[in-house]
Amino acid sequence: MNTLTAPLYALFSIPFYRLVVRSPLYRGFLYLLYLAGIATAIILLSLIFFAVPFMDKFMDWVKAEMPVITFSSEGISLNVPSPYTMTHPTLGPLITFDMTATDVDSGKMGNVNVFVTAKKVFVRQGPNEIRMYDLTPPAPPASGQGAVPAQPAVLDPDTAGQFYQTVKPWLILVVLFFFFV
Repeated sequence: MNTLTAPLYALFSIPFYRLVVRSPLYRGFLYLLYLAGIATAIILLSLIFFAVPFMDKFMDWVKAEMPVITFSSEGISLNVPSPYTMTHPTLGPLITFDMTATDVDSGKMGNVNVFVTAKKVFVRQGPNEIRMYDLTPPAPPASGQGAVPAQPAVLDPDTAGQFYQTVKPWLILVVLFFFFV
């Protein structure tokens, strides 16, 4: 039996297992490494042909629908009237931005999974469970004479697209690494 046929013989061959029992331990680890490599190659191909095109299409939709978001010490502001809901053509409404709301319950969230206010983000964790994340920055230290106020950060569709293009190869490598291990 050779390395190429071992995975096939492992499915049905009793003599193969008798041979394996007599083989040194390191050979078993080499077979394990070989099988992990084959499985990782299959995952890589499925990522390239299925997951990445889906992520690319989803990111194109995000760039087309996403408002310009400005983060400042007072909270979030948008360049579109509030409330604004990003609705995916097949997945439905995904996120609602309402800069006038302060607290959100499951009734106000409706059927979206993420609800963003000027100072908080609410994420649906289960049917009746909502987790809240505070967006207000911690209080700055006592300002001296040379303190410069923080400039607002802007997240626009182009910046989101650039971030996605930067993260995409690293995300694929991390998935492959953890799958292989």
